[in-house]
Amino acid sequence: MAKCSICGKRGIFLKIDKYGRCSACANKTANRTLTAEELVERVHPEFKKTKSDLEHQEKLLTSVWEAREQYKTDNDIDKLISVYEYALITSKPPLKSDTHTMYLADLYIKSGQNNKAWGYLNSILFSHSELTGKIRYAQCKVLKKEKKYVDAMQMLMLSYLFNSKWNNTFRDTAFVKDATPIANKLKWDSEKIDILSQIISNQVKRKNYDEGALIKSFQKALSQFGL
Repeated sequence: MAKCSICGKRGIFLKIDKYGRCSACANKTANRTLTAEELVERVHPEFKKTKSDLEHQEKLLTSVWEAREQYKTDNDIDKLISVYEYALITSKPPLKSDTHTMYLADLYIKSGQNNKAWGYLNSILFSHSELTGKIRYAQCKVLKKEKKYVDAMQMLMLSYLFNSKWNNTFRDTAFVKDATPIANKLKWDSEKIDILSQIISNQVKRKNYDEGALIKSFQKALSQFGL
């Protein structure tokens, strides 16, 4: 079935010219010089969709930045969250931005919506696997807020394991700094932190970034700690 590339009119008996125009649209544009953009769209129809997608992304990006500016004035975090939820969850397609994706998680945590934060973080593990290190770190924050310190320590270890993958280097000093406040809540001494640090270091040296392997090693360490 023929379809006009301009007005979208369809019909079995509809006649279109070599540019995909029906006679009515051809007459309208007969005396008009086509723009470069229109010429490209005719040769590459996918260009129109790409352009539309870019405009959609720009619109979403503008909305979240404007909402953040407004938040500085009214301090209404719920309103800010609603804008982010539309941009990152409701909108199809959603806003494609790693920075803003993690910012929504931070807003949930800041506002005390731990269940929402946890569910959201789990959902983006599948769609944003490249952010696994940051996601695990945010989950560690949620668990600390809920005073689940053993689980928080495990999540912190998973975060550092994933982040070591990019250059095969474990940031042991940074880990100790992050782990110490959690260890203090558990009344663990520095020796226990060193053991956990060594677990991560050993996996990184072997270039083994399997979370399951680290969890098993952590559970074994907990048994040694008498837990």
